[in-house]
Amino acid sequence: MMCISMPASSRLFVSPSLAGVLTARVTRGIKTFLIGAVMAGTPFAVGAATITSSSGFVNTSIATQTGIFTATFDASPSISPANDVLSFSSGAQTAYTGMAASVRFNTTGTIDARNGGAYAAASSIPFSAGSNYHFRMVINVAGHTYSAYVTPPGGSELTIASNYAFRTEQAGITSVNNFDANVNSSPGGSLTYTTPTIAGSSSSSSSVSSSSSSVSSSSSSSVSSSSSSSSSVSSSSSSSSSTAGTTINSSNGFVNSAIANQTGIFTATFDAKPSISPANDVLSFSSGAQTTFTGLAAIVRFNTTGTIDARNGGAYAAVTSVPFSANSTYHFRMVVNVTAKTYSAYVTAPGGSEQTIATNYAFRTEQAGITNINNFDANVNSAPGGSLTYTLPVITGSSSSSVSSSSSSSVSSSSSSSSSSVSSSSSSSSSSSSSSSGSGTTYNVTTAATLTTALGKVVAGDTIILGAGTYSGTFVATRSGAKGNPITLRGPSGAVLTGSSYGFHLQANYWVLSGFTVANSSKGIVLDGANHNVIDTVTVHDIGDEAVHFRAFSSNNVLQNSSIYNTGKSSPGFGEGVYIGSANSNWGTYTGGKPDTSDNNCVANNQIGPNVAAEGADLKEGSTGGIIVGNTFNGSGISGANFADSVIDVKGNNYLLYGNTVINPSKTSALLDGFQSHQVLAGWGNNATFQANSFNTQSSGYGINVDVKSTGTVVCSDNTSTSSASGLTNVSTTSCAVRSKPVCPAVTSM
Repeated sequence: MMCISMPASSRLFVSPSLAGVLTARVTRGIKTFLIGAVMAGTPFAVGAATITSSSGFVNTSIATQTGIFTATFDASPSISPANDVLSFSSGAQTAYTGMAASVRFNTTGTIDARNGGAYAAASSIPFSAGSNYHFRMVINVAGHTYSAYVTPPGGSELTIASNYAFRTEQAGITSVNNFDANVNSSPGGSLTYTTPTIAGSSSSSSSVSSSSSSVSSSSSSSVSSSSSSSSSVSSSSSSSSSTAGTTINSSNGFVNSAIANQTGIFTATFDAKPSISPANDVLSFSSGAQTTFTGLAAIVRFNTTGTIDARNGGAYAAVTSVPFSANSTYHFRMVVNVTAKTYSAYVTAPGGSEQTIATNYAFRTEQAGITNINNFDANVNSAPGGSLTYTLPVITGSSSSSVSSSSSSSVSSSSSSSSSSVSSSSSSSSSSSSSSSGSGTTYNVTTAATLTTALGKVVAGDTIILGAGTYSGTFVATRSGAKGNPITLRGPSGAVLTGSSYGFHLQANYWVLSGFTVANSSKGIVLDGANHNVIDTVTVHDIGDEAVHFRAFSSNNVLQNSSIYNTGKSSPGFGEGVYIGSANSNWGTYTGGKPDTSDNNCVANNQIGPNVAAEGADLKEGSTGGIIVGNTFNGSGISGANFADSVIDVKGNNYLLYGNTVINPSKTSALLDGFQSHQVLAGWGNNATFQANSFNTQSSGYGINVDVKSTGTVVCSDNTSTSSASGLTNVSTTSCAVRSKPVCPAVTSM
């Protein structure tokens, strides 16, 4: 249990879900709140403010920022649609024109950001009234650009903006020192939000919270898995640090802090400051409280050589050599996959950009069998001693979500990097580099030519890291990784692959594709004869035909946490978002006349649409056993060409469609039904299960329209439809057993 004391003037917001677990008493102007049993998913625990349109522009001072910094905060709108803005600026503001880097809950019911002269969004992200959204903004003051990300309740982080320009009127500012919030009177409502936590600052002073008092933390304090409020924000830290947390030394031994129980994938962020360099200070996640190093699972370390590293199975290693200085604060981000027993780790040094320490490193060997993580550990070794100051971790992401191979999303310190263009015929003056670590060789590439070279060299365990820029050429991967030891191709969303034919063509097994963008190609990402691959947090847009195609016996693959929009630019009738298998008319071309058994593929937690001209997902005859789960399909802009009048068309067998959301904000008339099933070939289009999906199609048809020739189809009664004129479905519904949200298989088990 955590005891928090604050002045009576301070504000504490507690969501209705905490009813029954909070006790308050007032004594002599001091309000003492005893908070226990706070559940993961609670919108706010401490330090939140609620405003309405009558509040005007609410300004909160932050430490002056002049370089690159990361800000995290939570926000909950009371209505949807809304018109609520959260922004960073130079000085307090009284008008929208004074805001530089802004995110918005907008009047169409989605989240967007300001890009120069207008609002835009990298992906369509709907929001719900009364739900809490966790924001992360990486702001480059010198470059006048920023990127913005949001984590919806129970979901994974999604990209709102990538290297967007400051608002046009603020293009010349040289510092940011203010956080703004505003609720527009049209349509009104209220907004509850937390003061931002600032990390990676280039300024000389710490982050300042003007609305809440300092909260002391103990080693037994519990941290909610959705809380963004660090218990260590202070306005009085030293000039070299923005950290005011727990300080320990070697005499404290292993200091354990309980966190919400995690069994899947989660992201943790925290700050740490060593008092000396070199040092021997460890921060780790574990299953239960620990008293020895062998009990630690996912570990980062300030080491005895003066650099930062991480544990990879039986030894420490690092993807990048990152030196550290005494009494400087370092911001860590760790993406931990409990199921797969792997993790990635990143660090942002003062005034710098995020750097990779570890990519898919294995848990410490002694912890390879654990099934949960519920503890955060810190230790200072007596040799050489010193002390360590650190904040308790902020945990985000569903504890049951599927594998996520995280990518760096920091803004480049060079304002021109996002606009650099690299053609396949360019010179190699912008060369690649490679380094070897315990987890394979890493190829850092910046040109199309060096990317092509790396694709021809990689072996199991290797990683290719794309620098920001546009890569134009023909990119084909034919070399396979191995089970538990994939090949990784990753980069920021500002790394854009384009091609006259395919943006990226994967003809191999055991790959992880993560973070980058594919655009302006005839087809997006195409997998041919490719198995056991993960496509994670990619963006695919402005494609002539389909965005992602699993074809020619491509099975057991995962597409997750990604954004797809603007497809079918050349051929609207063939502009599917996701295409699994091949039409029987194409079996002679791709599969020797046999059914294209691209089976057991998983499509999870993606944003598909708007302006996907054909189906959001076309599940072809010949394919079997796929899972379509937790996606948002935006039918706005569907063309109706080539019978494309639903966001999903099920023509294969034994598909499970669970927990998907269908929207049509623009009321595109070509959208007839939400989901359809068809039997285009005898023996196919059967045994689909539709469960826990929601439909807001604003169309004349059904939520789910089942072909009368299909057999074994189950439409569960827990599907819902609010605006399909013909109703939920054309067939009888079934009371289905409640099941947990399905998850895609982990890459190490594929």
